[in-house]
Amino acid sequence: MRRNHRWPKTASLQLPDGTAITMNAGSKITYKKGFGTTHRNLTLKGEAFFEVKKEKVPFIITANEASVRVTGTSFNVKAYEDRSYIKVTVTEGTVRLYETGQQQKEAVLLAGETGIYDKSIKTVSKLAASDLNDLSWKTRVMDFRNTPLSEVAEVLSDTYHVTFKIEPALKNCTVTVIFENRDLGSVIEVLKSTLELTILQKDNLISITGKGC
Repeated sequence: MRRNHRWPKTASLQLPDGTAITMNAGSKITYKKGFGTTHRNLTLKGEAFFEVKKEKVPFIITANEASVRVTGTSFNVKAYEDRSYIKVTVTEGTVRLYETGQQQKEAVLLAGETGIYDKSIKTVSKLAASDLNDLSWKTRVMDFRNTPLSEVAEVLSDTYHVTFKIEPALKNCTVTVIFENRDLGSVIEVLKSTLELTILQKDNLISITGKGC
């Protein structure tokens, strides 16, 4: 028996072992019968924040090409199929990130660190500092400091669940602004006035054009 959970919007879930998960919209977790007793293995597609209850049985997340192994800690996993990377941001405890099936090549991540698995070259790298924007979908706080518009759009896409199409000449234009609990409409208005952009929205597609920077 396989248990599946997928939500159309951000939602919270408690697993049989007491682990708490906050799922980003459109994300999915799957686990087999016996979770929390004989094993703590699950698969993730999309993005979720985990607060893993400490147990002797290891908690293992398989996110396509990369896997995460912990016993008890808090961390975010970004594992979208259309992205070139899988990113783990640790807020508490210790997390082990490795290519699926290659645990001997794991990277050990501590609180405040970020691990990135590059799908194209199949390697794990570690950053000594975490980007708070990796959690913006959960916290609704975004802090951009000379951030390229292409990266801003990626954060906004994960937070508001929309798709951006950016004119190539604008992708490297930088943005410096902080948003706290703002709706998408007000965020777009700030970007328009800051970079003198033309932004058109049709359903969930947002097109950005302008004269460049």
